[in-house]
Amino acid sequence: MTIEGLAPTAIVPFIEWWLNNDWKGAPIRRTGDKTELNPAWQNAYNNVPARLVDLNKWVNAKTNNIAPGNPEMKGNDALDWITDPSMLNHFYSSWSGGMGTFVQRTARYWR
Repeated sequence: MTIEGLAPTAIVPFIEWWLNNDWKGAPIRRTGDKTELNPAWQNAYNNVPARLVDLNKWVNAKTNNIAPGNPEMKGNDALDWITDPSMLNHFYSSWSGGMGTFVQRTARYWR
């Protein structure tokens, strides 16, 4: 039995994020030695919505003190973590369920 099976449903996404595994065992975000210095949007997989990636790019560009306006460099660590596209996508998908997935997929076609 895993810890996700014992935890209340509302906090399971937090546990999955901490373990970096979704309900089927797939990784939520890229990890490794080189990913620590990258902004969170560079560690996101291709299935993460572009609007979440753009939000993280914007935050890093605005909070970067070394090269202001450059989204390629990590800005404020806390804000980069709070706007992590992989995390936001995972929480949205987990808490909104099938209806949220339907809305998210439909929104892709309206662009």
